Amino acid sequence: METIIVKTKPWGNSLGIILPKHLKLKPYEEIAVNVSRHTKNGTAEALWGAFKGAKLDTQKVLDELNEE
Repeated sequence: METIIVKTKPWGNSLGIILPKHLKLKPYEEIAVNVSRHTKNGTAEALWGAFKGAKLDTQKVLDELNEE
């Protein structure tokens, strides 16, 4: 099982998602999809300002957060 983050796109009166090619899915293959809303918790955007008073280079902090 693999977790991927995709964005929904309008598809007629519905929404669709595009699955990456590396999953090697075949047309008409049945798959199970678990849906949860992705949040920015733990990303640089969510943590911005959490390091008040830190003596670190801002870009270095952002780079380290995004590596995870």
